[in-house]
Amino acid sequence: MIEKLKRLENKKNYFHILSFVIPIIIFLIIFIVSRFYPFGNNQILVIDAYHQYYHFMLELRGKILKGESIFFSWHLGLGTDFISLMAYYCTSPLNLLTILVPESMLSIFFALLIAIKVGIAAVTFSVYLKSIYQQEDYSLVIFSLLYSLCGFIAGYYWNIMWIDVFALFPLVILGLKNIIIKNKFKIYIISIALCFFTNYYMSIFVSIFAVIFYVFYSINVGVRFLDFIKRGFKILGASILAAGLFSWILIPAAITLTNVFKTASPFMGDIETYHSFTDILSNFLAFNFPTVREGLPNIYSGLITIFLSISYFLSRRIKIKEKILSLIVIVFLILSTNINILNYIWHGFRYTNMLPYRFTFILSFVLVVIAYKGYKNLKYFEKREYISISLIALGVVIFLGSNRTVEVLIANVVVLLIYLLLIYSNRIKYRVVVSFLLYFLIIAEVFANTYIGVSTAGKTDHGIFNANKEEIDYFVDKVEKEKGNDFYRMEILDRFTYNDPALYQYNGVALFSSTIDARVSTFLEKIGIPSYPIGNRYFYSYGSPLTNGILNIDYLISREKELYENFDIDLLESKNNVFLYKNNKSLPLGFMIKEEALFENYYSTLLENQNTIFKSFTGLDENIFTLIEKNKATSSGINLEQHSNGNYDYTILADNTEGEINIEYIIPESGYYYVDTDKVEDEKIIAESNREKITLDARRKSVMSVGYFEKGETVNFIVKIKSEDDGDYGLKLALLDENVFNEGYKILKEESASSVKYSSRKVNMKITALNKGYLFTSIPYNEGWTAYVDGNKTEIKPFKDAFVGLNLDRGEHIIEFKYTPVGFKEGVAISIFSLIVFVFIIKRENEKEMFIIE
Repeated sequence: MIEKLKRLENKKNYFHILSFVIPIIIFLIIFIVSRFYPFGNNQILVIDAYHQYYHFMLELRGKILKGESIFFSWHLGLGTDFISLMAYYCTSPLNLLTILVPESMLSIFFALLIAIKVGIAAVTFSVYLKSIYQQEDYSLVIFSLLYSLCGFIAGYYWNIMWIDVFALFPLVILGLKNIIIKNKFKIYIISIALCFFTNYYMSIFVSIFAVIFYVFYSINVGVRFLDFIKRGFKILGASILAAGLFSWILIPAAITLTNVFKTASPFMGDIETYHSFTDILSNFLAFNFPTVREGLPNIYSGLITIFLSISYFLSRRIKIKEKILSLIVIVFLILSTNINILNYIWHGFRYTNMLPYRFTFILSFVLVVIAYKGYKNLKYFEKREYISISLIALGVVIFLGSNRTVEVLIANVVVLLIYLLLIYSNRIKYRVVVSFLLYFLIIAEVFANTYIGVSTAGKTDHGIFNANKEEIDYFVDKVEKEKGNDFYRMEILDRFTYNDPALYQYNGVALFSSTIDARVSTFLEKIGIPSYPIGNRYFYSYGSPLTNGILNIDYLISREKELYENFDIDLLESKNNVFLYKNNKSLPLGFMIKEEALFENYYSTLLENQNTIFKSFTGLDENIFTLIEKNKATSSGINLEQHSNGNYDYTILADNTEGEINIEYIIPESGYYYVDTDKVEDEKIIAESNREKITLDARRKSVMSVGYFEKGETVNFIVKIKSEDDGDYGLKLALLDENVFNEGYKILKEESASSVKYSSRKVNMKITALNKGYLFTSIPYNEGWTAYVDGNKTEIKPFKDAFVGLNLDRGEHIIEFKYTPVGFKEGVAISIFSLIVFVFIIKRENEKEMFIIE
């Protein structure tokens, strides 16, 4: 056995391969134990991976397979810039492998891809150690494991798009060392360029630490000040060159970010800490529950790292200057996780929305590197020195563990004691056996810690996630085949995720993305489409005929239940309790409206805004919605006080109890009714009438259909108030005037586009304008759109900065809209120039080796 192992060890890259394989095996075992599909019915898609990451990977896969442009996607948010979304979420080269995977297996591949990326992180770390210390043994594998499965991965592994930069980080630092020591730039430029490409956001942390590392390492190796300045400018130039290589995607992404929702980001207030430092330092221990959404920084780096780091700082063979510099960096990184101004700077001068301290992998990198150096110097300690270090380490662990549960404290103390005994035994005899026992225990510890992380993040049900997928895919394919390249939109009622259109690959309304255009989401919020601009999302609810019409929603799909009666929406087909409906009052993608439609003011209620839009679009003077007076309001468990505007203030009467508000209406006239939930802050409203009971999603304010009611019917709208809430409440019920709406619809339909054809980045349509006027389209506005009217380039006049529009003269017109991301052409030119410069640099490096410091 030993001889066989020695033969393997002599093979090229054996330890790098082992470094790659072990984290993957650990993840695979965790997947099996967690009963992730296909080993059970659970799946790894949790939190934003459930709502975003998987969907965007699916969308990219679809574009590649269909040969579509990556510039734009109609499957996301009525239509959105895709290249900027891709730059944040799915530029990992490994995503190209999805085209080899059947769609039914993609969730399995998503999980496997996480494991593969973590394995690559272990390889890059082992390459770093080998390159710096020129040694190959099993320690490379173990220390690579400590980095690749550190606390950052235990808590944030599900953020698949972050792991690429995490994996590239060791190569960036290796590249910096090569610049400082050898004046060679190749590794640095390639690795930092790939960081910028795979996730520009995470590259902020890498760039900040690159500056810190350059300063401290230059001091450590004694670089002269003049050389330090010269080489600093060279590194700056190399970094700019690296960004230039991918300017074709980075520049459009940067421009898109100027239109996302911005909170007040300048640092305000006093400098303060988030937690006690004891709490933070206790997270260095093993077997803690990691932070998945909110909590303490994920700084676990292996229990053995605590002992070996102490060994590093107490070693007489390591220069005092190096130890002081290392200590300063470690202390600074720890302070950064707890002092608000430092944390604010690390995150690009912004506050994070959950998932705090996203740079902690850098601290783990530093600690594991110095732990490795401490490990290499263990053999030089005398017995009494070793015992002293062991006692210090034990004391540190006991002190930190006293801030955790007894079980966590005991587990850490026991594991550390075994480590200390094994390391001591390794100094005396049975070195091979003892070393493998030590390695096995470290692997077991890291496995347990990662398993705790995966369990803490949770899991979702694979069966539920794929429920009704066959039926929905059937209806989507059916509509796609019937429509061909004629434009259409559809939506799914009873939203399943925040990105259902991407999940099921249809042209829809919903979008949840960090790159969402706030101009669009803000406008949609004002007209009654469920939207959360600060949360970067909007989605579909069972809207009004007006919003369904102007947003070109031709089809609706209802899962698990037949749609309650609604205005001019017909059932086309059902399949296994999933229903496809046709909206007969949908308008084409473009139609003429009156010029005075470019109104300036929004009103106090969503229904008033819809009335205003209808009148200004059609030129009619009548409202389509009439508010209905409530009959009475009752409550239980709360004190209810009515305002003059009809809304209520409420106060919970007793702690730990839920309240309920019941608004009763007596229907004055038979017809179709809609609710305005602008002042409803609850997950659901129950609408209960004599005939049926329906549940409405009220998490975001919107105008929603509640169906058809007969005159004299009693309808109750019931909202449960949570025990911890005090607040205000106001629900408005309105009757649709069918005659007025039909008259307005006829006016808009008469001057609407015909033969609307589309591709992944173009739209063509014909329209006859009866008079000079304004063409409104439901294409979300972006500066990347170019319009051509009858072959002539025409200035776009955006509607409320949210939708594409044009001024048109009277007559027949052929119109083309073409999308090219702003900055893409300039980015391509910069990328080509950067590539030429990069090739020149590499060629020069290969011709001549230059050593600045020997």
